[in-house]
Amino acid sequence: FAAADTGGFITRTIWFSPEKFFAGDTVRIYVGVFNGSERKLLGTVEFFDGKDKIGSSDFVLERGGQAGSVWVNWKAPKGDHTIRARFTRTRFEDSRGEVPVALQDETAEYNLGFIDDDTDHDTVGDRDDDDDDNDGVSDSAEKEFGSSPNTSDTDGDGYSDKEEYEAWKANTGGTEKFITRVSESIKKQKEALAPEQAKAKLTRSYEDLKEKLFTPKPAGVSYPRQFASVFSVAGGLLWSILSLATEKFLALVVFLLDNPVLGIIFLIIIFILAVRWRRRRRKR
Repeated sequence: FAAADTGGFITRTIWFSPEKFFAGDTVRIYVGVFNGSERKLLGTVEFFDGKDKIGSSDFVLERGGQAGSVWVNWKAPKGDHTIRARFTRTRFEDSRGEVPVALQDETAEYNLGFIDDDTDHDTVGDRDDDDDDNDGVSDSAEKEFGSSPNTSDTDGDGYSDKEEYEAWKANTGGTEKFITRVSESIKKQKEALAPEQAKAKLTRSYEDLKEKLFTPKPAGVSYPRQFASVFSVAGGLLWSILSLATEKFLALVVFLLDNPVLGIIFLIIIFILAVRWRRRRRKR
């Protein structure tokens, strides 16, 4: 072997054409080589993607500091990549023939990083693109809707994902607004009941009823009038009880509206109990 300080890669530089590309594109990988000897330099450069060989290319460099580039075409796959080039079968040539040579810089390496898809060909990789298929519906919205972020008509029915999504969103939005209005209305009714005041009223009504029932009839007051007074107070007590019960019921409704999963479970339980009750009545 000849001396090893007579040529090699130019600053171990690897570059690509085009500079910006995406998965599936065919690009050309270049590496610069030079010959610093007084004899012709021949050899082969092999290119690798990690451990996988991409291809190889032969080169010939005349003596006296000649430089050049060696390249190979590559169809870039999606993922992380480190491109490496190395010399093989390098040799000098002169009038006496060829002599194998070990070059000083025998390898060059470039960490390319992640190569992404560009589904909609807008020069923005899918990882950084909020709308991979460029159909007017964001990837997050398509995930919520259940359509594919990589095609503009997922089910192939002639209606774009955007049209179907907007129709779905309009219906869903109307339902959500209705539920919100009902929930807010119930909350306002619940607040209007003023539980503390209802409890105080219930206590007063009970005390009034006890007084009417157990206090001797005043002179000059007929029994019908006293009974009417008792019934009036009893009605107030009943109304207070109903108010508290309504308040608790509305609180339950609001809770179930705010927690739809629990609401569904609650309805299923009610349905099962109703079916069992009906079967028991039939058996009787």
